[in-house]
Amino acid sequence: FYGELFGPGIQPFTYGQATTNVIVFDAYDLKQKRWYGKAETDMALPGFIETVHTIAWGIEFDRNSIKALAEQDSVYGGIREGIVVRSMDWKKAGKLVSDRYLASNH
Repeated sequence: FYGELFGPGIQPFTYGQATTNVIVFDAYDLKQKRWYGKAETDMALPGFIETVHTIAWGIEFDRNSIKALAEQDSVYGGIREGIVVRSMDWKKAGKLVSDRYLASNH
């Protein structure tokens, strides 16, 4: 699993969390040598660990639209660090870091 720790003590942004949390954004099957899709990742995780929130699905790739999504506030509150953009088959991904996050004291 690939994920991220967030909350108090990790960085200045706590995202409104009282405790440190982990959230998963990807899963790779070492035996089958393949990346899991979203549904498979969700099913493989124990119930107390979440995957990242989907903020848009099936939209046309347009740099300005993607940039606007990256600059919105986080679903957890405060500045969004950025967004991961994926192909519909989950085989390609990239991260766009928000300008607000880069300009902050993180």
